[in-house]
Amino acid sequence: MLAIFRNNETSSIFLLAVYVGLLRLPALLGFVQPVPCAAEGAPVAWMCRLLAEEPFWSAAAAVVLVFLQAILLNNLDQKFRLAPDRTWLPGMIYALVASALPQFLYLTPPMLALTFILLALNQLFGTYKQQIATAAVFDSAFWVMVGALCYPPALLLLAAAFIGLSILRSFNFRERLVFVSGALVPLFLGWLWFFWHDEGGLFWQKQFGSLFGLVRFDTSWDTKSLAQVAFMLFLSLFVLLNFGAYYHKKLIQVQKYISIFYWFLFVGGLSALLQKQLRMEHFLLLAPPVGMFLALSFTGLRNRGLAEILHLALLGLVFFLMFLPV
Repeated sequence: MLAIFRNNETSSIFLLAVYVGLLRLPALLGFVQPVPCAAEGAPVAWMCRLLAEEPFWSAAAAVVLVFLQAILLNNLDQKFRLAPDRTWLPGMIYALVASALPQFLYLTPPMLALTFILLALNQLFGTYKQQIATAAVFDSAFWVMVGALCYPPALLLLAAAFIGLSILRSFNFRERLVFVSGALVPLFLGWLWFFWHDEGGLFWQKQFGSLFGLVRFDTSWDTKSLAQVAFMLFLSLFVLLNFGAYYHKKLIQVQKYISIFYWFLFVGGLSALLQKQLRMEHFLLLAPPVGMFLALSFTGLRNRGLAEILHLALLGLVFFLMFLPV
């Protein structure tokens, strides 16, 4: 199956759409039940209430959104040459990771936030060796904050974006002020909308009222929950242990991009520990870096037969977790 996506043909986008649809077919058919929304931002709270009554449309919207996100990540790879070859593998593997758990199969605030995080990464990477990058610096912070309006814990990814800009360029004081301004603008506009409807206090309560805390690990977790956490930890540890392989014989520019992905992985994982309750959909924030790094691993495998077997094994684990009884 990987062979289908080892090309740069535009027609492969239709195969990617089919792949995403098949991965998420159990949700579309109602075999996997949705989970209640949690930690949603004020602007999207209505979405959770609306889609709770329409699980099919929630699953369908998630298919479209993950497909678009896979295209965004694939374009990020091709634009900045993260992988040695131009293929559709990053988009394909991202779709697999973003569909890895049953909680990922329906439209949720973290899934909405990821769209804006990917847009922020595109702006962030574009600042490399640019003498004047004020607009890109502003946009990178702007899109991260828009994602945080959808899913408040994504606010911590502002730290990863700030560190990323420091890695890519001499991040001077003026650009730092621009970065802060980019983060404040969507926050102000969101509050202004609620204030206009006499709900300014509700906005702050929804956005920051229960944002930080220490996660309470539930010792009564069932086997399915433990298996899901173990699977995501396994994928994260795998890409962490292959740090050297991703850096090996890469251009300095690509090495800097890889470092930024690791910072987004680290901050996204750390933010899970700063929630009052660990919820599986939070792991969606790890999907872009994990998906990109796994794609690099599959691309680097010289034995393509082994790569196909590993992909099928990963695919089998994903469907096993979907239907594993509680």
